[in-house]
Amino acid sequence: MEDSCKRMNNSDLWDCSSRGTPRAKGCVASSADRTVLRREIQRCSSPWELIKKMKKLALFTLALCVAPQLAHAQSGSGVVDATATVLSVLTVTEIADLDFGNVTPGSPVTVAPGGGGALGALQIDHNADFNVSVTPPVTLTGPSPGGLPVDFLCGYSAISSTGGLLAAATDCTALPTRSGPGDGSTGTTFLQVGGSILGPSSLGILPGVYSGTMTFTVTSTF
Repeated sequence: MEDSCKRMNNSDLWDCSSRGTPRAKGCVASSADRTVLRREIQRCSSPWELIKKMKKLALFTLALCVAPQLAHAQSGSGVVDATATVLSVLTVTEIADLDFGNVTPGSPVTVAPGGGGALGALQIDHNADFNVSVTPPVTLTGPSPGGLPVDFLCGYSAISSTGGLLAAATDCTALPTRSGPGDGSTGTTFLQVGGSILGPSSLGILPGVYSGTMTFTVTSTF
């Protein structure tokens, strides 16, 4: 086919334009000659058109292969953490002071937590567990140089400042952790403060008013 095309290019029937497009020179003598010339032109030009189409297809395929790689190279990711701290509800309110009343020298006096009477009390509103710490005085200060010795007892109540206790009264320095409601709601606990003055402790004590202060620190745990 290639040799035939070369022969066509060398024949007296051909002339090449500036664009390289085959063109018949002059007039062909007969209709049959014109038909033969037309077929030869179509046959000789078809391979070149096929090569052009194949080049276009190759370039299009290359573009499809490169594009996904460029998109993948530009991707990325990042992480953002979010935190929040919900604070506990804790309110401490003084309800009453502890009052031993009148003390007869040599006679014991007791104000027992959970047993009514003039108990000292704090109301604690809370929605989480809490601990209580205190350093009670060993004596109440008054006219006598040595003061009046006292033993203090404390306990928790869910009823009132003078109602029954959740557990037996204990030394105020050894109170257990008090649990919260457990569902986020706010509950109320009453801390009752009592104690006793032994009979011998009041012997030889000058008459007068004896007093002392106890500071309770309530700490929420969560």
